[in-house]
Amino acid sequence: MQQSLAYLSLGLVVLCVFTQALSLRQPEIDRQRRAVTEENQEQLNAEQDQAQGNKEVTQMTPSISTTASSDVKSEEDGKKNSFEDAPWYQQCKANMEFYSNQRKPEDKSENMPILSSGMALTHLVFKNHRGTNVELFKTQNGMGQEPQLVATLAPGQTHDEYLLDGWAGNFSNGAPGKNTLFEISIRTDDKNQIYYDLSNVDGSDGVMSVQAPDGSSLQSPKDAYQYSTDDTKTHGDGGQTGAYVIGFH
Repeated sequence: MQQSLAYLSLGLVVLCVFTQALSLRQPEIDRQRRAVTEENQEQLNAEQDQAQGNKEVTQMTPSISTTASSDVKSEEDGKKNSFEDAPWYQQCKANMEFYSNQRKPEDKSENMPILSSGMALTHLVFKNHRGTNVELFKTQNGMGQEPQLVATLAPGQTHDEYLLDGWAGNFSNGAPGKNTLFEISIRTDDKNQIYYDLSNVDGSDGVMSVQAPDGSSLQSPKDAYQYSTDDTKTHGDGGQTGAYVIGFH
């Protein structure tokens, strides 16, 4: 019995010691808990600040983009204004206006407009009187170039060509080879003359006609070259105004 009381007393002493030690340790535990809480709060605040910063950057981006776009547009406008004032641009603009304001081929009363370069344009009008399409080819002499398809004319359709001084070559239905040619030389050897003709030297694919600005007309095969030295079939125009009208019949 005394031994049991001794053990009970010892147990109470140990419990008291543990309780006392725990009470002494509690402030340290509370301090550590507060430190952890404060650290977590600081991390949370930092994450919130970063999120807010990203949001502000996102909101600013359209403004920055808009400003950059405005700067690029201003620079492009400046470049546009600079080349629009250039002489070569004004020349191109004048040429385009000339083409868009060309008179009708039938109107021969007006003088052919002169480019600011001082070179005249010779006006050719091709008209398809046939019941099938015409593949209009252009070949320039002495340039080493392949014949060029410039237009496909449906029945009744017309096509306009404008040639500078110094141009010489031919036009035909299909690439030259076995077909009738309309040949023209514009102020090449003689600066005051345009020479033109019809030619069946290489062959014939049908009737062609030419009406010159001076009112004269040609028609193949009777008015066309039949051999290369038949120079009587060449015709000259000493500067008449108006268009050459070439028909495919």
